[in-house]
Amino acid sequence: MKFIMTWLLIFVLSTSYSQVKYDTTVRKKYLDSLKYQLSLYTLSSYTYLNMYDRSENQKDSVIRRLNSTEQYITRYRQYHRRSNIRSGLLILGLMISSFIAIIKFSN
Repeated sequence: MKFIMTWLLIFVLSTSYSQVKYDTTVRKKYLDSLKYQLSLYTLSSYTYLNMYDRSENQKDSVIRRLNSTEQYITRYRQYHRRSNIRSGLLILGLMISSFIAIIKFSN
């Protein structure tokens, strides 16, 4: 009887040990899966943040270029406006002097 009890005890202990070993393996696989998912999430988050930073830098660059182009166009328009005003005044002066010369020579 003691012999049977001893073997029964050994069998129960061995099955419980294998069950504990199986549980440990399952837990380890589950934790490994969680670690893998967390690493993927972290990697994708960093990738997204890097893409966001890159797009912000590109946007700032485009805005700076746009502002400098707008300033150049404004200066160019102002230059041509002043040039047109000077040319108009010159033509107006030429016309007035021509009329005065015609009036003086016709008398």
